[in-house]
Amino acid sequence: MTTVTATEWQTRTMRPILELLVDAGGTLQRSDVQAALREEWQPTDPHEIEIQSNGQERWWSYVAWGTSDLVKTGVMAKDGSGTWSVTDAGTSMLGEIADPRAFANEIRQRARKIRKSARLARADESQRAWLVRGSSVLGASLVPRWLDEGWCSLAASQLPAITSETGPDEIAALAEAAYAHLKHQERVAKVAEIVDFISRMKPGDLVLTTSESGVFVGEIEGASEYESSEDGRSNLRRPVSWRNPEAGVDFADLAATLQAKLRTGSTIADLTGELEIIDNLTSADDDVDSAADDLAAERRRHRRLDPLPADVATKLLVSSQWLDDFVELLNDSRQIVLYGPPGTGKTYLARKIAENLVGTERVRLVQFHPSYTYEDFFEGYRPSGDDRSGTVSLELRPGPLRALASEARDHPERAFVMIIDELNRANIAKVFGELYFLLEYRDDAVEVMYGGEPFTLPKNLYFMCTMNTADRSIALLDSAMRRRFAFLELHPATEPTKSMLPKWLAERELPAMSAELLKLTNSLIDDRDAHIGPSYFMHDDQSAARMRRVFRTQIEPLLQETFYDRWSSLGSRFDFDRLWAEVGSDAAPIGSGSGRFEASNNPVFESVDSSELPSPVAEPTSDT
Repeated sequence: MTTVTATEWQTRTMRPILELLVDAGGTLQRSDVQAALREEWQPTDPHEIEIQSNGQERWWSYVAWGTSDLVKTGVMAKDGSGTWSVTDAGTSMLGEIADPRAFANEIRQRARKIRKSARLARADESQRAWLVRGSSVLGASLVPRWLDEGWCSLAASQLPAITSETGPDEIAALAEAAYAHLKHQERVAKVAEIVDFISRMKPGDLVLTTSESGVFVGEIEGASEYESSEDGRSNLRRPVSWRNPEAGVDFADLAATLQAKLRTGSTIADLTGELEIIDNLTSADDDVDSAADDLAAERRRHRRLDPLPADVATKLLVSSQWLDDFVELLNDSRQIVLYGPPGTGKTYLARKIAENLVGTERVRLVQFHPSYTYEDFFEGYRPSGDDRSGTVSLELRPGPLRALASEARDHPERAFVMIIDELNRANIAKVFGELYFLLEYRDDAVEVMYGGEPFTLPKNLYFMCTMNTADRSIALLDSAMRRRFAFLELHPATEPTKSMLPKWLAERELPAMSAELLKLTNSLIDDRDAHIGPSYFMHDDQSAARMRRVFRTQIEPLLQETFYDRWSSLGSRFDFDRLWAEVGSDAAPIGSGSGRFEASNNPVFESVDSSELPSPVAEPTSDT
């Protein structure tokens, strides 16, 4: 048995509803219409007859939602107490269009035109969506009254009477004074919700509310009004045309991102980021082209990263298998950390892989450091100067994470990557704050520190991080951090890092001495996290002079820090000339097939007199 969709239920019943009303003399109770349609269509599919949180069977919820378009187009009227009536326009339309499907399509087209005209009437103002809670206002639920009488409200029980001419600044001042007894943060929140309700909400905006009966959607139809209520529960009101007052949308049927944002404890919340989802909650469009566009958009929504071609692995000096595993790990976890000693190519690989996966323009790189904060990373107040007045004020500005998350949310068909370099140099928990939660629960939302719409982390945003184990061992990270990220090691003793330098030298037909020098040096370092990576030696100039300069200015300082308490006794084992001499006797150009390099004709010995070289200090081991 095929389940009938919401669109089909509405298509089937729009015209029959008006026919029932005409046959009954123009008016019927909602329950009578429901009973007549049930008898005619006799729904039996388990999904269709499932009882929802609003206490109604699902099929009837679909039908009831569709009647909002009948009312919007003026062919039917509701009195708010369950009485439905057909209008003269409805009777006339019944005579004009006999086919139920054509009738329903015409109703939808007219409703769309009305909504479009309302949006255009707003001039340059964009439509917004709002959550207004009414299910528990000073211990009582106002939602049934809102739905029956066509309004929504804000308690504002301490606010003095105001008029429609009262400006936003004056409203804020009155609210500040009225709620001066509250703690600062509570007072700020209360003032913000009052200003939002009076000043920021506009006619034509969508409003959403919830109750035990489900989720209800409507359109704001007028300005706010102050009406002193006896119980102090609804002093500020706005007229609302509710689309589905008879049947709320089941919470479980909402999109995951909207579900997450409805879990906020705010009385009023800006849900404009979910405007399209909210607008479509109770509407079903039978227009074939529109349905096809929606399906195509859903199919285009980014879900996984594609594997990279083998030539990318070759260019990056890694194996195709390693690169495939990397991409799959990123797909599974959405967050990955490349960790290892300095010079192992962590940042380079992260940038190149990200650019090949999503394109350079959709990659952002930030570097953590000890003074990096939540305000730097996500959002915070920054000084803002006014040239005209010469004053300086604080302005809330988005950081790189909020900016990239907004971009990812606006383009759900594309993938975006944020690279966090030197992840472990900052206080990670302090930088992420409440956003830590979202790394693990992408379908949820959190209320962020500086207010505004509850924040979600889009699934098409990936994180690639790097971590230098010479600064902090992975073992020192807290369990919450380790659980939220996948970790992939880059170490000179293991692939792919182990063979990077030999491959790089072979491609350029350069001698193997620097690779052997690296191998020998690491074999003398007992701290695995302090080993040296190959990037220090990746230079076209492989002469002894160049290698000595690199060794003494970049590598020796790292070794001195590692062996700071033993350097006086161990420093001689890392003498460059000793190490260079030991690897020089066996050096050959990798992959050249030309045999050994002799000191007498090898240019890399140009700065070393081989007759005066000291004897080697250690034999290199074969497994380092």
